[in-house]
Amino acid sequence: MQGGRQDALGVTHPRVVQFERFMCGGLPRLERVAIVRHLLTGCPRCVRVTRALWSLAAEPTERESIMTDVEAFARIQLKEIERELQRIRYRMLGVQSTLPPAPADREPADVHSLDDLSQLHAVIRCVLMDSIEPAIEDLRGLSALSGER
Repeated sequence: MQGGRQDALGVTHPRVVQFERFMCGGLPRLERVAIVRHLLTGCPRCVRVTRALWSLAAEPTERESIMTDVEAFARIQLKEIERELQRIRYRMLGVQSTLPPAPADREPADVHSLDDLSQLHAVIRCVLMDSIEPAIEDLRGLSALSGER
């Protein structure tokens, strides 16, 4: 370990500044590995130093608060998007209900050979079933995960 201090037993301990840089991710890989190995020995001297640094590092609950606020904002936005998708779904169902029924004797698998009315029905059905409804369900799932429902 570069720059460390040896004790009476010849054990090299990282300096406080090295621990600080370690916690901020500012050390080269080899120095990080050496510090981790040393900490894994349970060195009481270094545990005291790191305990003080860990508590200082734990202080910025403001960052956690910001992340919580960001997450809350994202969830609110996603809930609103779910509502918008639900409105779009109802609008599409409304458009579909105003159309005359599609000829039942046609195979909807080949959209290119269908007449315009059948194509409209097929596209609306496809958008609803393959895109809008799964998106709504996924967004509802997020709400259920966060306990909002």
